[in-house]
Amino acid sequence: LCTVRLSRMLYPRWRQHGLSHLIERFNLPCANRHRALGDAEAVWAFLQHASGTLAADRFTAALPALLQEPAVPTALAPQVEALPDGPGVYVFRDAAGEALYVGRSTDVRERVVQHFVEPQAGVLRRVGEQLARIDAHPTYGELDTRLLEMHLVDTLRPLHNRRGGSRRDAALRRRVMPWPFDGPVLIEERSADGTRGHALILDAWKVARATAYAEDGATEFLPPQGRFDLERYRMFAAYFAGNPRGVRRLSPEHARRLLAADDDPIDPLPMDEPADAASA
Repeated sequence: LCTVRLSRMLYPRWRQHGLSHLIERFNLPCANRHRALGDAEAVWAFLQHASGTLAADRFTAALPALLQEPAVPTALAPQVEALPDGPGVYVFRDAAGEALYVGRSTDVRERVVQHFVEPQAGVLRRVGEQLARIDAHPTYGELDTRLLEMHLVDTLRPLHNRRGGSRRDAALRRRVMPWPFDGPVLIEERSADGTRGHALILDAWKVARATAYAEDGATEFLPPQGRFDLERYRMFAAYFAGNPRGVRRLSPEHARRLLAADDDPIDPLPMDEPADAASA
């Protein structure tokens, strides 16, 4: 039972439905957040609260829809089973290979399976029988996941992803903050064992260089960002505010070397090398 999906069904007026938001919103007891028993007790407290404060038929009616087995088509079942169970971006394609939808998740396989639980209520209702192939691109953190999703939406132009700015975007553009650093900064997001990762060099609110590295070498992860993009600006600003110790300043010499127009990969920094806290 997914408490996020249950909360969305029971409390559609709220925007945030993660467990931390439920704990704060309903003043649920949770002695040890992000520990197995503590989180389980918080989930149990949420279920008790919802069943005790909502109409009984509303609460019980939501459960069967959430607990039904996903109806994954037989032809797609091997592809779904092979999807990674970690963070990444996935692409729904038709039989000709054209992109239908691009999505992201902290658990790609689980998220794709969720699409099949209620196929008539979400993306699959729009994609329909066109879905013939599912591609997955593993990532290692929040920033590289969102950047890859944006890049694939921009380049593949999938039929069922929403795109486009708004008047609000135009108003926000006039309030863009100056770049808070003296030059480029480096952000790394790594696998749990530290053998794979993505190294991102950001400068002036743009991706200056992005490299994917593993034990057998390094390749380009994303092309350099040619123009300022408001959505990426807001994402970077939020990341800097929430993860200041994850941002490493680069000396001018180091930045010039890493940004040189050659095939040299970005050398990942040692895991034990202290990071300079970057204030934004």
